[in-house]
Amino acid sequence: MTDDEFSSLLSKCRSAAERYVRFRVYSNADADDILAETYAAAWMKKDQIKDVEAFRAWLISIARSKCSDHLRSAQKRDEREAPSPDIAERSGRLSGIDGVYTAVQETMSLIPRDKSQLLYMAYWLRLPQSEIAERMKIPVGTVKSRMSAARDEFRKAYVGHVRPEKENTMKRNRLPEILPEYSIRYTGDSFPVVCEELMGWFAVPKPGEKLSWAMYDLPSRKMDMAYTIEAGEPAEVHGIPGREMIAKGFVSKDYDAIMEEPVAASGASADEWRFAAQLTDTHSRFLAAAYREDGVMKFRTFLDGDEFLDNWGIGEDNRGFETHLKPKELISRRGNVIKAEIGRDIIDLVGRYEVVMNGRSFDTVCLMDIGSYVGGVVSEQYVGRDGRTVLWRRFNSDGWHSERYGGKWSELLPDNERLIVNGETYVHWYDCITDRIMI
Repeated sequence: MTDDEFSSLLSKCRSAAERYVRFRVYSNADADDILAETYAAAWMKKDQIKDVEAFRAWLISIARSKCSDHLRSAQKRDEREAPSPDIAERSGRLSGIDGVYTAVQETMSLIPRDKSQLLYMAYWLRLPQSEIAERMKIPVGTVKSRMSAARDEFRKAYVGHVRPEKENTMKRNRLPEILPEYSIRYTGDSFPVVCEELMGWFAVPKPGEKLSWAMYDLPSRKMDMAYTIEAGEPAEVHGIPGREMIAKGFVSKDYDAIMEEPVAASGASADEWRFAAQLTDTHSRFLAAAYREDGVMKFRTFLDGDEFLDNWGIGEDNRGFETHLKPKELISRRGNVIKAEIGRDIIDLVGRYEVVMNGRSFDTVCLMDIGSYVGGVVSEQYVGRDGRTVLWRRFNSDGWHSERYGGKWSELLPDNERLIVNGETYVHWYDCITDRIMI
């Protein structure tokens, strides 16, 4: 391969390599170093390329190797520079809740130390079985058998365990056809909260997750679409571990034509989405999605640029939704008047609110999104202290897709609530709730 041919292929595939590295390594400086090493290694091996169609995958494989080398080196450096902490202490810190009780933390402290150590290396450090065997000085086959026993021990001891059959039966079909009346009252400054939900789906990519949620048209308050979503088997995308998520959507019998958008996305009265997602110590994010178009199943991953990012990508380079929410003072709010930095798509906490719905009172913070997920759209997401969404409300800018919907939103929905964002009018369109608030 000539130098010019290599440079041309690298130019076409560079963005995918950068997205992959910056996805796995959060330090920009470290990512820059890894990318430089990746390109240098690719240049040295360019004569090994036999199939130019495979250049992108080949480049990503080099980047993956360099990232793994970097992460192993960082881990060994940390182990040299600090004493090895107790498993319970590490599990608490890695969950992002220092000094606070967690079910995982207690369970890890209850099972024998050799088993907790094995689980720690496999699931926290994500070490391959060969490296675990080397560290524990046992055969790989022994690691496999001990891992199975350790998982069984953890499941039996897990203090947060609830029988899925009972819980899922209880939650099924509890969403009302009419949105319950609710009130929202400002109570003060925001408090920090850990929200691990996938943006737009209200689900957490963890084993046993299963919920239903629905969209309600305003002002009729009728249900238009209902969804069920559950976590499936472990998944892996480009070598990055995650979990398969399966979602199904259904059009309500009282479907209102003004809610055309979600139906157009599915193309039928019931549809299914399959995607892979990952929960890290700091972010929840999508790895890949599958959908059917013109009879062809298409697969997209976080490396596919705008083809993926338009629908599933959250955050810079699809790094995901930040799970540890704290006020950033990017948005100021007084009643229904909001001010934010012009030209930026931002997400921030804007206050503490009491939400009363279905006879229950929820202490929440309001996470406001201005144009981050969809341009011309503002959303309010009221998140409880347990990190789960209580209520999600959508507002459209007055001219948002006005030709498609036949007029400005202030004309289509003249009695709906308004927000004024940097002097521009946004109109309340619909709300979402999950079955969690009905229990």
